[in-house]
Parts: sequence; C-alpha cells; structure tokens
Amino acid sequence: EADPRFTGRAIKNITDAVKVRAMDFELPDEWMEEPDLFLFKTYDDKLGMIREMTQPISVEMVIQEINRYADSEFR
Repeated sequence: EADPRFTGRAIKNITDAVKVRAMDFELPDEWMEEPDLFLFKTYDDKLGMIREMTQPISVEMVIQEINRYADSEFR
C-alpha cells in the first residue's frame, strides 16, 4: 500500500540522494593534469572510467535514504 506522505517530490529527493551516494567520489587529479589520461579519451572510454568508480546502488542504500528522508521530513 502506498504511503500518501511520499509524494512525487519526496520520491525525487530520495532518488537524488541515492544517486549522489552512488557517485560520491573524486576524479583523480592526474586525469586533469595529464589530458591523455582522461580528457582526450572518447566518450565511451570516459564513461567506462567513471562507471568503474561508481558504487552500485543497493537495496540497503535506498532504505537508508528513505529513513533519512522520513526522519527529517516527518518530525
């Protein structure tokens, strides 16, 4: 059963938070200092390099973000 407190906006905020956690990494400085390592590569190569650094989105991660949102929103 759907909880009416979780509006489209709430779901978007939770989804955005999960995506931010999955992409929580720093690009190596070397990639910018030596353009051949990243900047001059093809789009597909760059995408692959970034995907290697991305954390997989897990059920636990989604549940944690739902709980965080609920804790802050429904007090």
